[in-house]
Amino acid sequence: MKKFLVYVLALSAGFGFVNNAFSQLPGNLDTQFNNTGELFDQAIFPFKYSGMAVSPGDQVVVCSASGDTIQAIRFSSSGYRDITFGLNNSGIIQHAVSGFSGSVSATAVQTDRKILIAGQFALTGSNNKAYLLRLNTNGSIDSSFGTNGWIFFSFLPHFGEIIHQVSLQLDGKIVVLDMGNNPGNTDTLIFARFNYNGTYDSSFALNGRYQIPFNNFLATSANVFRLDNYNNLSFAGYSNYLNSDYIYVFRLNSNGALDVSYGNGGIVLIDSTNIINGAANLGLCFQNDGKLVTVQSKLTGAIQFAVCRYNTDGSPDQNFGQNGLVNVQPDLYPVPYAIQNIAVTSTDQIIVAGIVTEAGSNRTIVCSINTDGSANLSFGNNTGSELLNCFELDDIVYNLLIDAHDRILVNGLINEANYQKFQVVRLLAASPTSGISNMAGNRTIAAYPNPATGLLAIELLKPAAGRISLREITGKVLLTRQLNGENKTYLDLSTFVPGVYVLTYENSETSVSEKIIKQ
Repeated sequence: MKKFLVYVLALSAGFGFVNNAFSQLPGNLDTQFNNTGELFDQAIFPFKYSGMAVSPGDQVVVCSASGDTIQAIRFSSSGYRDITFGLNNSGIIQHAVSGFSGSVSATAVQTDRKILIAGQFALTGSNNKAYLLRLNTNGSIDSSFGTNGWIFFSFLPHFGEIIHQVSLQLDGKIVVLDMGNNPGNTDTLIFARFNYNGTYDSSFALNGRYQIPFNNFLATSANVFRLDNYNNLSFAGYSNYLNSDYIYVFRLNSNGALDVSYGNGGIVLIDSTNIINGAANLGLCFQNDGKLVTVQSKLTGAIQFAVCRYNTDGSPDQNFGQNGLVNVQPDLYPVPYAIQNIAVTSTDQIIVAGIVTEAGSNRTIVCSINTDGSANLSFGNNTGSELLNCFELDDIVYNLLIDAHDRILVNGLINEANYQKFQVVRLLAASPTSGISNMAGNRTIAAYPNPATGLLAIELLKPAAGRISLREITGKVLLTRQLNGENKTYLDLSTFVPGVYVLTYENSETSVSEKIIKQ
C-alpha cells in the first residue's frame, strides 16, 4: 500500500497542472469560484497568522492583522467580494485598535453569520493576552458580545498566550482552546466555553474553564479538537512525554468532565516515537466516527511523510493502509515543508495539502485518500492527487477547509519578487459521490431546507426506484425509505437531536450522499 500511493503521487508530476472549464473532475480547480478556481486579494494583510472560515451560504471569510489594525474580508460563494459587507459596499472592514500589535490565528462564523476572530493581543511591557472579538454581519464590532465586543484571556502566567482554535456548538455556545507558552518550557492549554453573549458558561468544567491535565505538551495543527452532536469534546495533540514522541488524546463530556469510559480514565497515549519527527511536522484531525487521523514525518532513513489512523483506544487501525499507515511522501520529491495540513470530508475521504519542490520550483500538492488507505483515483487527474501552480516561489499553505459540499478550500501566501499575495483556491469535491445534487455533473436529487428544523423535502430530479437512508455521522442508520419512482418525499426531523446527519440516495446505477444539518 505504501509503494502504491508513492507511485500514484509521483505519476502526477508528469501530468502537471490542468485547469480548464472542460476538466471539472473531483480535485480540479472549481471554475465556478472566481471563474478560475483561484482568488487573490492584495488588500488582505499577507501575514502568516490569519484565519479563514466558511459561513452559511458558502461565503468565505478571511481575517488578518497588521500593525494596530484587524481586518476582515468576506467573499461570496462564487469567489468575489461580498458587497453587503464592510464599508461603502467594499466587502472589507478594518478596525484600528488602540494598543493592538498582535495577530489573528483563528476565525469562525456563527449560524447568524456573525464573525468570531481570535488571536493574540500584544501588550508593550507586559504579557501578551489572547482575545476573542465578534463582528456583526455587516462587519461592525458587536458591542453585545463580551465587553464591547471583546473577551480577553489571561489565564496563564506565561508569555505568548494565544487562541489556537474556535469551534461552535449547535446550540450557539462557543468553545475555544487557549494556549500559553512558558519560555524554555512547553505550552499549557485551557479550554473555555462561552454562552452566545460572551459570558462564561458555568455549566462547563470549573466556571467555564478546563485546564488540560498533562505536561510537556505542544499543540499543533488547526483541528486539534472536535465537537460531536452531543457537545462531547475530543482533543489530540503532540507531547514530548518522558523525552519520547506521543500523541495525547482525551475526551470530555458535554459538562466539561473527563469521559472515564474513554481510554484510561478519559485519556489515551499513542506512542509514535518512530513516526513523529518534531511537533512542527504533525497535523491531525478527527474523522466523523471519532477515529484520529494524522499526517506525520517518519524518522526511518530519509525523512518521509505518512498518514496514520488510530482507533478510539489508540491502537493503529488495521483496516487502513498497512498496519494503520499509508506512505504519502513521493520518492521523486524532496521533503514538503508544509504538509501538516489534513482534513476529512463528510464521507471520511482524507485530504492532505502541502508543498513539494519540482524542477527547482515549489508547487502545492493536494492528495485524497480513501477510507481504506488507498489513493482516491477519481481525484485530480485520475491519480489521487492534484499539483497546482497557484502558489509560487517560497509559498506556504496555511489553511485547509472542507465546506458543506465537500469542496476543498486551500489558502496560502505567495511570495513574489517584490510583494506578497494572499490566495484562496477551491477544488471540486473529493469524491464523485459527495454532494447529493451533483452526480457526474448532472443534478440527481435535491434536499431542502438545509439546515432543517422539521420536514426535510427530498426531490428526485430523475425519478427512479431506489432507497433513501438517513444515518448519524458515526454511520448508525436511523431510518430508510423505499422509493418506487415518485419524484418527491419528506422526512420528519422534528424529533431528531440537533446535529449533522448523512442522507444517502441509492439506486441500481448510483449512490450519492450529503450532510444534513438539523437545527
